[in-house]
Amino acid sequence: MSVSFGIALAGDGHSKREAALPDLSVMDWLIHSGYFSAKIACIHAPLRIFLVLTLLYPIFSNNNTTPKLSVGKGTVYALVAWLFVVVLHTYFITFVMGDYGPPRAWSFISFVSVLIGGWWLFNYANKIPSVVLQISTWVAVIIIGYVVYIQVIELPPYLAYLKKVNGKEIMFDVNAVPKSGLLHRLSQEVSTEP
Repeated sequence: MSVSFGIALAGDGHSKREAALPDLSVMDWLIHSGYFSAKIACIHAPLRIFLVLTLLYPIFSNNNTTPKLSVGKGTVYALVAWLFVVVLHTYFITFVMGDYGPPRAWSFISFVSVLIGGWWLFNYANKIPSVVLQISTWVAVIIIGYVVYIQVIELPPYLAYLKKVNGKEIMFDVNAVPKSGLLHRLSQEVSTEP
């Protein structure tokens, strides 16, 4: 990983990207980073953490180990560790990019959420009341069903548009790109050359 990071850092793309990104003063960096951390913690994370815990529960549901910490202390430790990683990561992203990072730059936060959620479930899965499990399962099924439905509706027009642009049947128009579901909207598959 260090070698690949070093190669990416030494490449021309890094210096060009760095020159194009804005420079923030220390105060602006602190304000942007604080807002970015709060936005991830309060808006983007709750649903994702809920889904992580719900989807990981079956893996840890039969674990009967006795945790060293009470549920309350374990939950506080997990939240503090998660918040520490979120704040550190968002401050680093804002420092490097001069602004809020794109969603693809949040993948490390997702990875840490899975690790911390797995640790919490490993220790406390047997403490979750069955009614909470049933409600969580149905809510997760509804959310996943909705996401699948959106993908089924939005992907065919998007892929048809990409095919027409790549086949030179139509000219690429940023404003005419249909919704793309979970795919990046401006796909690299689109050729912007005339």
